[in-house]
Amino acid sequence: MTQSHGFIMLSLPACKVRLIVSIALLMCVLNDAWSEAPVPYPRIETGAHTAKISRIGIDRSERWLVSASTDKTARVWDLNSGKLHRILRPPIGDGFEGRLYAVAISPDAARVAVGGFTGASNAHQSPVYLFDRSSGRLMKRSVAITQSTIHLVFSADGTRLAAASGSGSLYVLNGLD
Repeated sequence: MTQSHGFIMLSLPACKVRLIVSIALLMCVLNDAWSEAPVPYPRIETGAHTAKISRIGIDRSERWLVSASTDKTARVWDLNSGKLHRILRPPIGDGFEGRLYAVAISPDAARVAVGGFTGASNAHQSPVYLFDRSSGRLMKRSVAITQSTIHLVFSADGTRLAAASGSGSLYVLNGLD
């Protein structure tokens, strides 16, 4: 190692120089890819909702409670232990986009539906999202509902889901099996 004009000069083997150059090139490529990706929305997890709870639902056996909030999350609670089981995170955006006003759990507790102001502000669409309760995996996205969903309820057999919108419209979503 030598010092020249305020710089430290290192003498490295050619293989290490190639590795450093490769890493630098990879970082440039990744930086370009990341700049085209959607903007992430980091959130601090507090263990509870951080804004108003808009709606709750309970499954037929009264084992699971689901809650939807304007904090843009839905939460699944184990009623036997009182503990948080799962956080459901539908797609979100800036401002109101992603706020949840409605939630329902299927009678067999296998699926959770969430709705609200779930579309882009300029698209005038608010789909309902269907999640697997156990894994939290997003299973389906409904056709667009023209206004925010304000209430959801599953049919007794769990094959249909009724969605009421803020415009006074009622939608029935079939084939949820």
